[in-house]
Amino acid sequence: MSDDFAIHLARDGWDVATTFWRAYDGTMPWGSDPADVGWLQEQLAACGAKTAAVEADLSLVETPARIFDVVEQAIGPITALALSHGHGVDSDILATTTESFDLHFAVNARASWLLVREFARRFRTTRGRGRIIALTSDHVAGNLPYGASKERWIALSSRRRGNFEISASWRMSSTLAQQTRAG
Repeated sequence: MSDDFAIHLARDGWDVATTFWRAYDGTMPWGSDPADVGWLQEQLAACGAKTAAVEADLSLVETPARIFDVVEQAIGPITALALSHGHGVDSDILATTTESFDLHFAVNARASWLLVREFARRFRTTRGRGRIIALTSDHVAGNLPYGASKERWIALSSRRRGNFEISASWRMSSTLAQQTRAG
């Protein structure tokens, strides 16, 4: 999730755990600054939030359960889940490799499902009080594997979530930015 969104949650009284993956960030134009994680943790704590930061390779099947283990140990039971992770490497239909396509689906679709499933398995608060929000961008032009994997997850997540009575919604980043500025 963006730093601004995490800080907004902390100001509203939420405890906030975040994940990061330096190896991925290091391949992106913005790079990986080791000070970023500590800076955000300081900002969240200054708002009065309990906080945890977990380095997480979401391409690995075991990562979601490990994230929940670490966060529950540091903060306590998790009552809301905000999905804003993503793997996005621009490529069109001809330039996309099988490996890139598979990695996009592993991070953007499978990891999202595994995180939601882990949340539902561990949810122990009053029925109807759990919240899941998924944040994504509408950046699909010129990015076949990102667009396909995010659209697949949106389609899968719109199905019934069982008897968990957990509210879930999707927000495009451009809409969220407008709502955050207005709110």
